[in-house]
Amino acid sequence: MMKSLDNILNDYFFELGDVLGKLLDSSQPRFTPSIGIVLSMLVTGIVSFSHTLHTFILALIFASIIAFATKKTREWLYVTFISIFFALVVALPVILLGETREPVVFILRVAASASLFTSMLGGLGWLGVVKGLNALGFVELSKQLGVLIRYIPEFIRKAQTSTLAREARTFTVSRKNRWIIGMSLVGDLIYEGFRTSYWLSLSTKSRYFGEATTKGNNVLHWRPTPLDLFVLFSTILLAYTVYAG
Repeated sequence: MMKSLDNILNDYFFELGDVLGKLLDSSQPRFTPSIGIVLSMLVTGIVSFSHTLHTFILALIFASIIAFATKKTREWLYVTFISIFFALVVALPVILLGETREPVVFILRVAASASLFTSMLGGLGWLGVVKGLNALGFVELSKQLGVLIRYIPEFIRKAQTSTLAREARTFTVSRKNRWIIGMSLVGDLIYEGFRTSYWLSLSTKSRYFGEATTKGNNVLHWRPTPLDLFVLFSTILLAYTVYAG
């Protein structure tokens, strides 16, 4: 019975921990953070409003190259296929009515924009996003994101401790009991969330990732990396295909 109790929410915490490891990748950003954020938003916007098939194909090719270069191929494939699945679900009624081009364009647009943004985010990492926002002058936003990143591990530990404590007092395992355990955690987690985030925000303000929080401290001193130049080239080429198409 104890084995069953231990497995009530273990799958949830395992998947959450796996996602946490990807989000909190502490490796150095492969892009210049501020330039990477600007280019990622720009190129994603270009692809999102495009109507030409060759633009989507080029975007997927560029995204695959970036994902391979940043060693985030698994995460990139996961997001890409999930995006295709949900886009296919949305477009299925139109496909059943006999339309072909519009659903295909819609699915490719969703897949290309999501995969391109994911590949660039994988190269930046959340720490790179925080540094990039700070360098662009969004100091308060970068502070809030920094607090969120530091708070996630603490939140997971508290949620897991509370869940295991309630599981230990459960004698029978059923779907109803699982819902009761989950609902009983909500109040405690909300309270702990407010309390911990308050003290964590004070701590983060005093030790903000060991970085200075002055505005625009990196933008004017851009030393482009090879990936910076590749993404810049990709952005120009995609913009040209949209304009020419």
